[in-house]
Order: sequence, then structure tokens, then C-alpha cells
Amino acid sequence: MAQKFWRVFLPGFILAVGIGTTLVLVLMPRGEARVPKVEPVPLVEVARVRAHEGPVDIYADGVVVPHRQIQLAAQVDGTIVFKADVCRAGFYVPPGTLLIRIDPTDYRLQVERLEQDVRQAANALQQLEVEIANVQELLRVAKSDYQLEQRSFARQEELHRNRIISDEDFEQAQRAVLKAENAVVTLENQLRAAQARKEGLQAALARAQTQLAEAKTRLGRTEIYAPADVETVVIREAVEVGDYVRSGALLAVLEDVSQVEVRVNLRRDQLSWIWAAGGETKSTNAAANPAEAYRLPELPVTVVHEIDGAQFAWAGKLWRYEGLGLNEATRTVPCRVLVPDARSSRPLRVPQGWRVPAGPPALMRGMFVSLRIHLPAAVPMLSLPEPALQPGNWVWRCELLPADSPQEAAPPGAAGLAPPGAEASTAEGASGQTHGGPSDRQIHRGRIFRVEVAPVSWRLLTQIVFADKGGESVVDGRTLKFENGRLVRVSTGDSSPEIVYEGPVMVVTPEGAKPLDGAEYQVIDGFVYHVTPQGATLLAEPNLQLPLGAPLGFRQRKEILVPARAGYLDPDCLVVVTPLVAGDGTIVEVRGLP
Repeated sequence: MAQKFWRVFLPGFILAVGIGTTLVLVLMPRGEARVPKVEPVPLVEVARVRAHEGPVDIYADGVVVPHRQIQLAAQVDGTIVFKADVCRAGFYVPPGTLLIRIDPTDYRLQVERLEQDVRQAANALQQLEVEIANVQELLRVAKSDYQLEQRSFARQEELHRNRIISDEDFEQAQRAVLKAENAVVTLENQLRAAQARKEGLQAALARAQTQLAEAKTRLGRTEIYAPADVETVVIREAVEVGDYVRSGALLAVLEDVSQVEVRVNLRRDQLSWIWAAGGETKSTNAAANPAEAYRLPELPVTVVHEIDGAQFAWAGKLWRYEGLGLNEATRTVPCRVLVPDARSSRPLRVPQGWRVPAGPPALMRGMFVSLRIHLPAAVPMLSLPEPALQPGNWVWRCELLPADSPQEAAPPGAAGLAPPGAEASTAEGASGQTHGGPSDRQIHRGRIFRVEVAPVSWRLLTQIVFADKGGESVVDGRTLKFENGRLVRVSTGDSSPEIVYEGPVMVVTPEGAKPLDGAEYQVIDGFVYHVTPQGATLLAEPNLQLPLGAPLGFRQRKEILVPARAGYLDPDCLVVVTPLVAGDGTIVEVRGLP
């Protein structure tokens, strides 16, 4: 019985223990291997901040509008009897050109009639002046006779008192005196009447002369001339020969084409830099002259119009506000730029193979243009690549760590964090520059810090690239460079440079076209520099002449201009151009130093 029990119970017990052990092992959480965690070090590319020399350009867009629009209207009634051939919409009108004549017949007859009235009034006045002269002469004689009669009466009176003459003789002497006095009074009355008539005739003559002047003015107004001080173009014509017009009727509309204006809306931050450019003078003069507070400083402006990739420029100046105050819809300030010579343009950039035969002969109304307002640098400015600017207007400044720093040693496992082939490949920065050579492949360690910046403007820099079978390469001035207008490749050995393109490649200067000789005009990292004894000047937009079919092209690089911050952002410091999510003080690996 006992043996039978163990034969039945023991296998069941062993089976239960096995199932329980299996469940415990299955349900028990697995243990994790403790591997030390290695924080990845970001691999970034950097660019060097450059000091910006020269003026700062503020960019804006505008539209060309007329400087002056002239409406010609009829000033007299009549029928149109003449219309000049140039009085047609779109025709150029020289200054002082006769455009329209209204029938002058009635006005000419009126002038002739009034001329006769003037002559008649002048003759009547002349006759009266002769009569006055005669009366004055008679009056002089009458006064002399009166004086004689008075002396004679005095003698007769003495004789009568002495009873020498009779009463009858004395009375006769009295009558003679009275007669002479009466003659004087009569002539004086005639003279006063003649003088009164003379004033009336003078007034009548002046009135006739005024009427004649008015008639001549109306006769002159029958001919309508173009303004004598400006060159114009007919914008609109409203009458033809045979039309009857009333005084005030519109005849034609002319536009002043000797100079034009550009309407532009400036942001308030742009306007603050413009105010700063003339702030010292404005603040001094505004107290003495309040008008200075409402004037813009006359800063030079370059007006650029683009046609199929080609750019043409005109010289202008910042002139005035358009009204006063901000635009309520856009919160910008409307301003006007004056272009004194609308026909004087210069090519700013003409792409290779440009097929348009010619540029615009003049700035015309309605053209959309871009403006470059040139400001004197009020504060030291820095230039940095656009990719370095982070949203919110700040940059990552990178400070390289010393070679003996503990952070310079790579932590375990960090060597495999770079992308495959990153050390072996040529590092091309976000700025568009191609770096080559062993020194550019070195990995450096640095620490990054966040620095706030205030972008003022930007500029476009032109880089020269060479296109071959392997792709595009920047003419860096080291492996690829220009010598006497030819592009050569410099090998690492002692062999002579290899000519890759005969050229010649020329740069257009005010003195004429000159070759990129590698001495006076050098290309470094794709940028053209003008080298003088005073130093090297970067040509932001060089005007280059390339032969057709040249394996060369251009690449535009945008740089941001910001004020320098001493101790935070200075010339020659490094900024990160790689997108990066990190914090202040983060250690990074820098691939290739610019």
C-alpha cells in the first residue's frame, strides 16, 4: 500500500514543483545589464565673425511715382484750331513747346479795338494838356495885367484924394482893376476845370490800357505751351482740333520726367537708424528751427530695378515724409526718395548669357524697385552668416577649448558619433564655403554660449564657384586660384600649377576692365578682394566679365549685420552655423576651422 502511494504521489509532486519553478522563472522580471551611458557630443560647423567696414545699407521695396504731374486747362473759351504732333499720349515734349492753339480771332479784334480806345484817350489827354498850357500862359499874362492895374489904381487914388482928378476918372480906374481881377479869376477857374478833366482822361486812359492788357492776356492764353523749366511726357490728351472748349476744361496731362520719386514704406526700426544717422545735427537744429524735427536726413540711396536677373541702378537721396505719421494698416512710415536724373542708370549686375538687348532707358512710373539706403555706421558693426542667426535674434558663440583641457579628450565611445565618412569627406559649411585639406578635417572641442543680437540689415556676397565633373567647388585661393585672369589648380607637391581654365576673367572697375591677377584683385574663399597698400577691401557684388561657356558661376551668400557687443560678440570670434538644440555651456565638436 505504501509503495503504491509513493508511486502515485511522487510523480505528481515532482510535476507540480516543476510547473511552479517554470512559472516563477517566467514571471520574474529580467535583469538589465549595467552599461555606462555615454552622452553624445554634438558635431557642429562654425563661421568666423567679420568686422563690417563702410556704410550700412537698409533695404526696402518701393514703387516709382511722378515727381510732378501738370494738368493743362483752357483759360479762355473757343474752338481748337491747332494741336501739335507731340501732343499725344506717350510722346516726349521739349520744354516750351506749343501744344494747342484756340481760335484767337475774337480776342485779336478785341485787342485792336482797345488799342484804338487807348490811342483816342491818349490823344484827348494830349489835347487837354495843350489847352492847360495855353490857359496857364493866359493866366500869367492876366496876373501881370492885374498887377499893373493895381499900381495904376493906387496912383489914381492918390490923385483923387488930392482933388487932381474927378470922381468919374477914379471910378473908371476902379472898374479897370476889377476887370483885370475878373480875368485872373476866370482863367484860374478854367485851369482848375481843365486839370479836373485831365484826371478824368488819365483815369480813362489807364482803364483802357488795363482793358488792353487783359485782352492781350486772353489773346496769349489762346496758345497753350509746355512748361519751360522741365522736360515732360504727355500722359493724357482730352481734346482734338475742332473741339469747342470752355474756360477751365482739361486739355492734356503732362508728367515731369526730368526727375522722379519713389514711394517707400519704412519700418520703425529702420527709421530709428536713419534718425541716428542725422541725429546729432537734427537735435542741435531742431531747437532753433522746429522744421528740422519733420525733415529726413538726405542720405544717399541706390534705386535698383531688375529685369530677367539683370540689375540696373540709379542714384537718389532720401527726401521727405509722405505726409506725417504712421500708416494705420501697416504701421510703417511712408517716405519719398528723390531721383534727380531718371535717365542716368548703370548696370549693377548682368548675368552671363543675358538675352535682353538693353536695360531700361529711364525710371518710369509704376516700376517696382528695391532701395538701398546707405547709412554711415553709427556704431561698430559685425557681419555674420545668416544660418548663424537663431529664431528670436540670438547666436551660439563658440569658444575653443585649450588642447590640454580635460574636455578636449574624447570620452569613451564618442569617436563613433560623427556621421559615417564625416572625417574623410570635405566639410562644406552652411555658408556655402568648401573647405579642403588635412587641417580642415581636424576636430576641435569648444564650448558654446548664447548671445543676444539686434540685426540691423543684411548684405549679399557673391562667391565664385568652379563647375567640373565632380561638382561645384569654391575658388578658395588655395587649391583653386586666379593668376592673370586664368584659373589654376595648385597641387600639394612641387609641380607647377595646372591651368583649368584659360579665361580671361575680368573685373569691371571705374578705371576699366582688369583681370583677376591674384595680386591687385584676389579671390579668397570665393570672394573678390581689392588689395591696395592700405589693405584689402571686400567687393560684395563685383561686376565680373566671363567669356561665354566659362565653367564658372556665382553663388549668393547672405550675411546679417549686427552691432558689436564688446566681450560678447567681437570680430574674429566663432559662431555656430549648424542647427543645434543645446544649452549654455554645452561642449561641442567643431569640424574644420574657417
